[in-house]
Amino acid sequence: MQWHNTTVSSDRLNDLLTFTTNSNAIVSPTSPIPDPSALIPAVESLYRQIFATILGLNQQVFTPGYSSSTVTVTITTPTTRILMSQPMFLMTLTVLGLDIIIAILYYSNRPKRFLPIMPTTIARIAGLVVAMRRRRAG
Repeated sequence: MQWHNTTVSSDRLNDLLTFTTNSNAIVSPTSPIPDPSALIPAVESLYRQIFATILGLNQQVFTPGYSSSTVTVTITTPTTRILMSQPMFLMTLTVLGLDIIIAILYYSNRPKRFLPIMPTTIARIAGLVVAMRRRRAG
């Protein structure tokens, strides 16, 4: 889709908005950008009219109702319910607090590094063993 240089729009929605508002300011490249608060009600009204027109033209998709019968319906509405007991909440906070205290104590008092390199691979372990043997031998 390309931007146009004229006041002629290339889509039906802008054509209908231009027709219903009696102004081509929404598609004119020389006009400022339309104010959304003024344009939203026009778009909503247009969508309502289009939807009503589509339903009116396609009535064959509806099943006719029976005037003498009653229909029982169930309305389901989603609700968010968070149920938490006070003791369980306090236990959760206590465990979380203990975890934080233990993490602070551990990381503040952890042992310092005493190896020149950390033995994370077999090659590093072999290098440490060779270096220790050379120290003992030398």
